Amino acid sequence: MAREVKEARVQELAEKFSSAKAILIADHTGFNVGQMTELRAKLRGVSVEYRVAKNTLSRLAIKQVGFESLLPLIVGPTALVFVKEDPIAPAKVIAEFADAAQRTAFKGAYLDGEVLTAEEVGRLVDLPPREVLLAQFVSGLAAPLASFAGLFRELLRRFVATLDQIAQQQGAAGDEAAGGGTEENSE
Repeated sequence: MAREVKEARVQELAEKFSSAKAILIADHTGFNVGQMTELRAKLRGVSVEYRVAKNTLSRLAIKQVGFESLLPLIVGPTALVFVKEDPIAPAKVIAEFADAAQRTAFKGAYLDGEVLTAEEVGRLVDLPPREVLLAQFVSGLAAPLASFAGLFRELLRRFVATLDQIAQQQGAAGDEAAGGGTEENSE
């Protein structure tokens, strides 16, 4: 490969590293061309790019963008998965694909400035999808608010009932006073 071509590939990889929200580092050992094509097609469905690049070029790009903590993961057959949105969906696709092929899925990942081990990526895969997590979070916030609204409603109901009782008592006292005074005046 010509030097200019290598430099262009390193620059392209560096741009992908720096623009990705997350980078999954997978092991593609033992997959044939058909399986790799199928995996890439599934990953396109979750808006990610699956790249196999020479480790030397990947290492140069990693150094260029300052992600040196990823260097220990770039050994052996390595695939780079550049994620622009939710990292859980593509991680699940890769994990399911690797499980079906009885292969190792991940070497690690880079997410929010942190390097994750293969085990941590596995725990990430076990998380529910982002939409479910957001729904759980919102319902967790809504529960205390609903309780407060219920308590406030009950407080208002009791306040109104108390005012109603006071009004009835004053009305009855007023009726007695008005009625009692009329009887006294007529005698």
